[in-house]
Amino acid sequence: MTSSHSKAKYVSRPGLEAKINNFLDSNSTSYCVVYGAKGVGKSEVVDRTAIGKRAVVKVPVTTIGTRDDLVALIMETVAGKICNEG
Repeated sequence: MTSSHSKAKYVSRPGLEAKINNFLDSNSTSYCVVYGAKGVGKSEVVDRTAIGKRAVVKVPVTTIGTRDDLVALIMETVAGKICNEG
């Protein structure tokens, strides 16, 4: 995975990066959601911590809906990734 914002100046967040790395290295069967206000660097921190990791799927969320809407979006994105690779 490569950074989509490599030209921007990255602000390191060691605590958040450690949490994401610990989750990715845990072989957990659950999922991790990184959320926050627009423009705070969510995509960048995930891009940088997920380099070389397997089973990472970024789901762009453009509108806020219900929890069920979010789960459906995640499932659609994952299914699309599996179909495109398989």
